[in-house]
Amino acid sequence: MPDLRALTETYVAAFDACDLDAVAGFFADDFALTDPEVTALTPKQAVLDYVGGLFQGNPDLSFQAHSIVVEGDMSVIHFTLTLGDTVLDGVDLIRWRADRMATMHAYLTPRSAR
Repeated sequence: MPDLRALTETYVAAFDACDLDAVAGFFADDFALTDPEVTALTPKQAVLDYVGGLFQGNPDLSFQAHSIVVEGDMSVIHFTLTLGDTVLDGVDLIRWRADRMATMHAYLTPRSAR
């Protein structure tokens, strides 16, 4: 079994760097993403189009992991995602198939203004 913690950490760094090619390397061809904006977006290319739009539309994007938990074929990232003036706290639940992500369920909550 691959080191899912290391893979998840490398994914976080690639997403934070807005490196779409590196991010693409983590997704299985039949990868499915579910988040508040999309429901079961699949296959891989459709997800990459969506993520690429996030990267292009948010040149100052920041994706910072606070913790990563790994159990079996799952990893969980607790993170803060910053898109311009929008700050979101969230959790990604990732199911891995070997060294590729099979599914991701993203849960995001806008941070309240202080």
